[in-house]
Amino acid sequence: MNDAPHFTSDRDYAARLSDVDFWFPLIEKILRRHGFLDASETPCAGTGGTYPTFIVGNRVIKLFGHLPLWKQSLGAEHAAHKLIATDPEILAPTLLAEGALFADGSWPYLVTTRMEGTPWHDLSLSPAQETAIAGQLGAQIKRVHALPLPQDFSPNHPTIKEIIASARASLFPAHLIDLVEGFFAAPEKPDNVFVHGDIFTRHVFVKNNRLTGIIDWGDARIADRHFELAKIHLNLFAGDKTLLRGFLDAANWPVGKDFARRCLKQALRQNAIGQKLHLSNDTFFLLPEILPLEKIRTLEELADQLFAP
Repeated sequence: MNDAPHFTSDRDYAARLSDVDFWFPLIEKILRRHGFLDASETPCAGTGGTYPTFIVGNRVIKLFGHLPLWKQSLGAEHAAHKLIATDPEILAPTLLAEGALFADGSWPYLVTTRMEGTPWHDLSLSPAQETAIAGQLGAQIKRVHALPLPQDFSPNHPTIKEIIASARASLFPAHLIDLVEGFFAAPEKPDNVFVHGDIFTRHVFVKNNRLTGIIDWGDARIADRHFELAKIHLNLFAGDKTLLRGFLDAANWPVGKDFARRCLKQALRQNAIGQKLHLSNDTFFLLPEILPLEKIRTLEELADQLFAP
């Protein structure tokens, strides 16, 4: 492939995301450029990603392009890798190489180490195992949130119109959406930290019942710390408050009287941001399985039932 790949639509792009044959000439070019080419290693595609991602031996290649906000995702992931490398105790991939495939700077890429283990999504963990790993994750996130606020990021807040529109496009309870604007009316002082921002079942790796790593830092940003709990609790923990309590204890999380309300606000913000950054995103897709939503009449009640530890 001598020319930069071009896609006629997002649907065309999505159909090619995991097509190893389509991307192989570019993967080979990257490996050769950085001295990583090994004929005995066969690339395989990562699953469930937003950008073309391929595993080759102990390395992972991720390419960025096509989507409107690819530059933002690349910048966030690149800056995140530089920052988390300052704490060797954080279990995350190591950045090995970077560059752009074409002279005009199009289709830049990152090469990182491959995490050991298996995604939480693909495991059948017992409740005890899940609780233990939730605690280990909490200890890791405590380290992540303790990192100095980087200059490469600035707080990113969707508008209330974007929050409401994204809620309507999700499985957020429709009968509560008209209450969202009022829910955000009260002023709040954010507790801003550096967050991963997209910790769900495919991004948490486990081996021998131990947390081995957290991958895909392209949604990293400065945000209120409760932003982190949107995907962790509503996706990874599937609303299980036992796991949430174990996580919070291990993270030494400052649980204030407004904890549940802050969590729901940040989940609504995360849903809006995720819909911008990804081909698809619904932070609330498990909500109908977690709670009897038709019985809930206020957002305060929803917040308490979801998040109050």
